[in-house]
Amino acid sequence: MDPAPSASMTPESVPGPSGIETPPSGSGSGRIEPLSASVHLKYDLGGDLGRGCYGQVKMAVRKSDGQKVAIKFIQNIQGEPEDYLPGYPCKLPIEVVLMSLVKDPPSPHIVELFEWFEDSKTLVLVMEYLETFTTLASFLDNTGPLQESVARTLMVEIVQSAKECAEHGVCHLDMHVCNIMVDAASLKVKLIDFGGGKRIGEPDEHTDPETRIPLQEGLNEMMYSLGQLLGWLVYSDDKGIPEEYEELINWCKNNDHVDQNCFEELLMHPWFQEQSASGTSE
Repeated sequence: MDPAPSASMTPESVPGPSGIETPPSGSGSGRIEPLSASVHLKYDLGGDLGRGCYGQVKMAVRKSDGQKVAIKFIQNIQGEPEDYLPGYPCKLPIEVVLMSLVKDPPSPHIVELFEWFEDSKTLVLVMEYLETFTTLASFLDNTGPLQESVARTLMVEIVQSAKECAEHGVCHLDMHVCNIMVDAASLKVKLIDFGGGKRIGEPDEHTDPETRIPLQEGLNEMMYSLGQLLGWLVYSDDKGIPEEYEELINWCKNNDHVDQNCFEELLMHPWFQEQSASGTSE
């Protein structure tokens, strides 16, 4: 679950987290907690964009300048993974940590976190509003079988999103057709929903092992997801997955990918090197 259908112009980032209050000394927690109530002071909430088991996403308008955003409200559950982020003295929710890492600098292939708020019951993420985008699942439902050139264009975008995650030390771990947003006009892609992700690296005495994944394991997970996504893009109701794609899909799923060069190697495959043109099959 995440922001649904980015505005045609890039939203201006706002400082975050905001409404920061440091608990008084002796309060038992050194956690920095922006107050979730502050979101209502800064934003006018609109309609639902999506709902899930533990929260919902709403469209909202920033009062200061009228900028549309997507706001994700997540139920705070005790024991959920947390990790450290440079510049903060205490552990933060893992989704905040991962989205903060991938926005430095912001990626054109990953939804941007603008700011966040939190209290004991709710975590609130303020993100760019993907107004012209829909999920990859909906895109495929609406278009039917894709022309090869369109599948290739989308896969290049998706591979770039995975590559940029890895370059920022982030493993998404949930790259599927509902967590990839597509602009049907431009075929641009945005990766969303980092709540199930982990940081790439080995844990130490200060970190929760549940928030970390070794480099090779993380790369293998993301490459496996890319192989599954390629299968979705080239799937035909009549033919299933065409035979000519099986080698490439199996390479993604079965190879032991030992370093971040695996994404460049994937993009150097002859299928990705063919000339790309937009369009969908009739």
